[in-house]
Amino acid sequence: MSLVSDTSRLAGRLARLDTKSQALSQTEYHFLLGRFVNAAFLAQATATATKWGVHPHEVLIATGWLKADDYYRALAEACGTTFKADLPPSEVAPPATSMSPRQCLAHGLLRYLRMR
Repeated sequence: MSLVSDTSRLAGRLARLDTKSQALSQTEYHFLLGRFVNAAFLAQATATATKWGVHPHEVLIATGWLKADDYYRALAEACGTTFKADLPPSEVAPPATSMSPRQCLAHGLLRYLRMR
């Protein structure tokens, strides 16, 4: 095989991968489309995210195309939960005792279930 055919085959694979990642972003971020960003901004954010090695929503927020509060509010709504803009320190501060990440998660879930 020649270097030219290998390069064109690689370019074709990258183009298909880019198309797949844009389609995936469209489905993952459907709750933002139309309301906060359009498909073109999302496609650009997805391409930039691939280059930067981050998630598309991080690009949208970092570039100023989307406010962080708007993203989290829309995400909470899409997940069927409420968004709290201001949390008291007791809800966000880690426990003073040394706990494993699994124990911290369980503690947080138990607190959430007790509040409901």
